[in-house]
Formats: sequence, structure tokens, C-alpha cells
Amino acid sequence: MIQQNDKLLAYFSNLHKTEKNSANIVEINYKKGDLIIKQDTFPKNIYLILEGFVKCYIEEQNGRIYLIDFFGAGKILGELEILSSINNFTTIEALTTIKALKIEGEYWKRIIKKKTEFKNLVLDDLVSRLVLLAKKSSYQHIYPIEQSIIQIIDV
Repeated sequence: MIQQNDKLLAYFSNLHKTEKNSANIVEINYKKGDLIIKQDTFPKNIYLILEGFVKCYIEEQNGRIYLIDFFGAGKILGELEILSSINNFTTIEALTTIKALKIEGEYWKRIIKKKTEFKNLVLDDLVSRLVLLAKKSSYQHIYPIEQSIIQIIDV
């Protein structure tokens, strides 16, 4: 399932229109296969997807990839790292042509402190993402065990 967020998309589209000449919010495009965010790099910006789809994953030291999720229009990328001042812990790769808003990190911090409506939209988005991630994670842990039990019973 590809996660999307129409409320955040509408909010930021409106904010972008009102701050058209601002360097804090810039429209940017990516090609399929481009890395929007690279794991283990220090973030400077947050991205809001306007059009297209991305995948979010973690690459382990042994080269294995753990797929976190797929995101589409209205999803924010890199907000946790900016708010926590930590390196990116995932890679975000464009699966299609992407049109996005690139939002300067310090600006993001300022508006999240000042605008209650925005803060609530971001919080709602983070909560929904956490719930879906928890469900996915628990399923991935249970399913292999269930399959192993079925294989043992069939032997």
C-alpha cells in the first residue's frame, strides 16, 4: 500500500503559493531511480511529495535491504531527522518521476513551532505511519514463524 496524505498536500501547496518568492520552499523534480535522501547523510531539507511514488528503505552493513514503505503525494520525507538533528536513517528512492517541495530544515522547525494546525497535521501523519509500521513489523515477525510451523506439520 502506498501511503498518501491529502491534508498535508493541500496545506503545503497553499503555503508554497503564499511564499512563492521564498527560498525556504522550492519545487524540485527527480527522475526514476534518483535518491532523494541517502542513508547516513546529514539532512538539510525536508521534502513533500507533490506527484509520484518513492520507496523508503534501510540498507544493512551486509548489503541486505529492509523495505520500510512506499510513499506518494502529500507524504513528508526527512522530518524526523531534521527535528532530531540526526543523520538520515533511511534512503528514499524515486520509483517514478517525482515532483516535490524541498523545504529548508530550519524553516521547517520554525513553522512547526508557530503553526498549530501544521503541527497537528504532521503529528497525525507520524502517528498513522507509526501504526502502519508496527502492523507491518508484527506481521513480518509472525508470518515466517507460521510458515515454519506449517512446514514442520507437513513433514
